[in-house]
Amino acid sequence: MKHFHDILATLGASNIQLVEPNKYWDFWMATYKTPITSISGYYLYLKHDCPQKESSIENLTHWKFLSRNLGDYEVIVTPKSPLSQNLEGTRSLFGAKSVRTTKQFLLDNFLKDLSWKPVRREEHFIDPDLEIAEKKSVHNAVKYLSQWIKGESSTLNTTALTILTAHGGIGKTTVSRVLCDTLHSQDSTIIPILIESEQWRHLIQTNFTMNSLWDLAISKRFERAGNLLANKVALREMCIRDSHITRQGCA
Repeated sequence: MKHFHDILATLGASNIQLVEPNKYWDFWMATYKTPITSISGYYLYLKHDCPQKESSIENLTHWKFLSRNLGDYEVIVTPKSPLSQNLEGTRSLFGAKSVRTTKQFLLDNFLKDLSWKPVRREEHFIDPDLEIAEKKSVHNAVKYLSQWIKGESSTLNTTALTILTAHGGIGKTTVSRVLCDTLHSQDSTIIPILIESEQWRHLIQTNFTMNSLWDLAISKRFERAGNLLANKVALREMCIRDSHITRQGCA
């Protein structure tokens, strides 16, 4: 319960109330202040193991009542919940005006006004080959690694960490830069964490934490980092709770 409360607080909500808790769902109300007035938001937070049968006529009527008979509530699901596989179906089934995953909920509010810094890359880049397990060679390293990071590679889709090795000056940094830029161009919600050697040397001399790594990555990737800096809720939701984003951080 505290997790979703923290998300609402991070987005600037006040007067956050857990209107009704349940084994499979929680119903929340929060207030957002505007320059002229205040707006109330209603959220039906479906827990990871919430079954479809919870969308009974009795519950639909009750949720409408909890939203002051407006029926104007938004469904929020966890990224790995089975209900996230068909969001439009979930929205219709649970009688909501809209539906989003917790990750989308944060991204829509945090990233919509942020400008991505272009990654410095070689003008005449040639995608190299990779030698992977059992001396097998694959072409187009960037394409292969991007598929792995997004969970699309049949070879490495169960691997949590990949280490790219080569002699000095061969092009490991260049491949990493191109990979970073390629990932974001394919999906603007992906935040590749690219930290180069001079930045690592700086971190080693300080009290290194995941929070400091997050802040460094965000400040390097966006023109204005804004509310993402020092934001533990965004870090936990986008880098820890979602395995694909964690995989990106390890790449």
